[in-house]
Amino acid sequence: MTKVRRIAAIGLLANIFEWYDFSIYAFLAGIIAHLFFASQNIHIALIKTFFIFSASYFVRPIGSLFFGYMADTYGVKKSLRTSLLMMSVPTVLLGVLPTYESVGYMATALLIVLRLFQGFAAGGELPCSAVYVYEASPAKFRGLFSSFVASSSMLGVLLGSLTVGGLYWIFPEKILLAWAWRIPFLIGFLLTIGILLIRRGIANTDASQDAQCKTPFLTLIKTLIKTHPLQLTQVFLLNAFISIAFYLLFVWMPVYLHMFLHVTAQKAFISNTIAMLCLIALTMVFGYYSAKIGKRPLALISIIGVFIAAYPLFLLFKTKILIVIIAVQIIFALLLSCVDGINMMLITGLFNKPVRCSGASIAFTLSTAIFGGAAPTISSYLIHRTGSMTSPVILLMAACLIALPAALSLPRQ
Repeated sequence: MTKVRRIAAIGLLANIFEWYDFSIYAFLAGIIAHLFFASQNIHIALIKTFFIFSASYFVRPIGSLFFGYMADTYGVKKSLRTSLLMMSVPTVLLGVLPTYESVGYMATALLIVLRLFQGFAAGGELPCSAVYVYEASPAKFRGLFSSFVASSSMLGVLLGSLTVGGLYWIFPEKILLAWAWRIPFLIGFLLTIGILLIRRGIANTDASQDAQCKTPFLTLIKTLIKTHPLQLTQVFLLNAFISIAFYLLFVWMPVYLHMFLHVTAQKAFISNTIAMLCLIALTMVFGYYSAKIGKRPLALISIIGVFIAAYPLFLLFKTKILIVIIAVQIIFALLLSCVDGINMMLITGLFNKPVRCSGASIAFTLSTAIFGGAAPTISSYLIHRTGSMTSPVILLMAACLIALPAALSLPRQ
């Protein structure tokens, strides 16, 4: 395999496991709510389930500090391998976890511990992969290959959507609740082996080796804050919009359609899978053409477009007609892909090499933890509190307003 093809493969496939793992938990939230919480109100149990989902993101910044420093100090290869292995163990354990019916609150406690451990390990995955691909890519392919890293995470979500959607097609709900819900977590072990094999190529192409340093951790963080305050702010605010939009529209969406709008699970996952395919393809298209269109125009198209379209499109979800739901999610995919195509190139290119992994990891994961990870919980709570099925639009439109100043401050190219 040539160097260029190896870099492309690592960029496109390297983060599948992380996002597969986190998405299957969200896609199975309705099942997990039944199995691990005692609440008789399913909506309350669902909110608790998504709160654990959010909590696993709150520890990601700690993981990003740890793995970002490891990558800047000892190289991306060691950081990526360690974080992947630390994620794989709790994923398999989730697949054999006893339920509330068997061991009571101990099941809930174990679920929380395993998710927190995964959240810490996930802090080093995506940003460090983005740095590796950005540094190793030839200049003329940098936009396209960087978009592969974003697409990699979406492929993980797509795989999760296909897996859980397939379960709903194959098994009746009684079997899902009994044992079939464990299958997606156990499949994660096979994904781990595959990703480790793919990442072997980093040993020969790791462009970050010349960036290794032995700077003390606190000194590195102080240097980063002192020298890159604008860049940290830009990545933080822009990713607030990207993460809220992605988690709300493509990770939480099947649960919203099925549990709140009472669309069948099969229809919800059909729509989500088709929309994810469109999002992945369009992200790579805009990554390829980003040099011609420009980073700032693409970010503004995405943010302003979602702000204008969010409310009317959410009204269309209430029709419960499959073709309408698919069309709405595809429109959202088109709008979000504009900024997704440039996101990984932005979060790495804005930082200088000595602090690149640390800067990208901290700004990206902190923003994702505060905004993206909390989006499903907040969206579910808004509906429970207000009774309005369109209330999550408030969160989506607020994310647009948060990110707009950052988009306006971006370089055009």
